[in-house]
Amino acid sequence: MLDPKAVYRSLAASGAVLVAFIGLAHEFVGASLFPWGPATFGGPVGWHAAGLACVVVGLLLLAGTLHIFEVPLLLLSTVVACIGAVITAYTAAVHNQFHFFAVALCVSGLAVAVCHRRAEVKLNGRTHR
Repeated sequence: MLDPKAVYRSLAASGAVLVAFIGLAHEFVGASLFPWGPATFGGPVGWHAAGLACVVVGLLLLAGTLHIFEVPLLLLSTVVACIGAVITAYTAAVHNQFHFFAVALCVSGLAVAVCHRRAEVKLNGRTHR
C-alpha cells in the first residue's frame, strides 16, 4: 500500500523540479520563442537574472520538499504560482500569445504548495514530518 505522505512529497518534489526546468527552458529557448522577452525584462541582464532565479528557486523548493534544509515552501511556491499567472495574463493581453511555460510555472507552484501541505498532514492536531 502506498503511503499518502510519500506520494504527496514526491508530487511536490516533481513540481519543484519542473520550476527549475522552466528556468532552464527560459535560458535556452525563451528568447527564440518570445523575441520580445528580453526587452520586457530590460535587456539580457534582466532576462538571464529571471531565468537563473527560476532555477535557483526550483532547487530551493526541491531542497525544502526533501527536508534538506528549511525553506518557506508555502510562501515561495505561492509566489512562483502568482508570477506564472501574471506572466500568462501579460503575454495574453499584451502580445496575444499563449505562454505555455508560464502556465506550467503557475501549475507547478500550486502543485508544490498543495502537495507539500498535504504531505505534512496534521495527526492529532500536530503537524508531523
